[in-house]
Amino acid sequence: MFHKKLAFYSHSFKHQLLIGAAISVWIWLFLFVTEPLDVRELSYQEKLQFLMGYALLLWVSYSLTIPAQRKLYRLKKAQWTVGLELLTLLLFSVIMYSLAYSFYRLIVVPNEPNPYTPDFFFLHRFVPVFAAVVPVFWLVRWGSGLVSQMQQINSTTEESTIEQSIYLRGDNQREVLKIKPEELVYLEAANNYVKIHYLVDGELQNVLFRNKLSVYEQAHDFLVRIHRSYLINPAYFLRFKQESKKHKIVLSHQNIELPVSKNLLEAVETKVISPQ
Repeated sequence: MFHKKLAFYSHSFKHQLLIGAAISVWIWLFLFVTEPLDVRELSYQEKLQFLMGYALLLWVSYSLTIPAQRKLYRLKKAQWTVGLELLTLLLFSVIMYSLAYSFYRLIVVPNEPNPYTPDFFFLHRFVPVFAAVVPVFWLVRWGSGLVSQMQQINSTTEESTIEQSIYLRGDNQREVLKIKPEELVYLEAANNYVKIHYLVDGELQNVLFRNKLSVYEQAHDFLVRIHRSYLINPAYFLRFKQESKKHKIVLSHQNIELPVSKNLLEAVETKVISPQ
């Protein structure tokens, strides 16, 4: 049971501070509105002062557990378990009780002749109030964990979207083409220019940039050089063709035929038929 994994833990320091703040606000409202135990004996001004003090100490107590939580999370290799959750709650309760009783003795009743003993304060004052904290403790942590997971998913999706696009640039800073790798069909050298053939809604388009073919070859390693004047996207390979001892490669889009250099033929075969 203690080793059962929990998916709702957020290791974000910011999230953990907000969790502590949320719990503190809740306990202040709970004590101020319901006036349990001795709270109703306090004046309005005392309630504002003392209950705010207890709420602040609760936030401090929870904040002090954050480094331990993060260290345990790393030791467990980014896994959170039921045992770690219970250990966090125990650590939180110990710190909170210590600070709360100190606050009671030093601030609330500094000169009282008969203050509550530590045992009485724990059993009859701390435990009933802390019991109201526990459900909110887990509810807020669960909600924070869900938010953290959603942020991670969105971040991964955004990174994936960015990675799916490539930029083809010319020497002129305004010569920029942003496309997905699967939309690039082939590139063709034309003197000091390169003609880029790509798809837009399934239709073959081309644009002429001033650049060298080798620049694109180095920048985008999925491209395959088949000739000194051609680079192709191997995803569009359909078949090889030989005419009058000349080798060609046929692309699946519109059966486009491009020449293959004899000295590159073996390497091209390997890359388009058995890509690594």
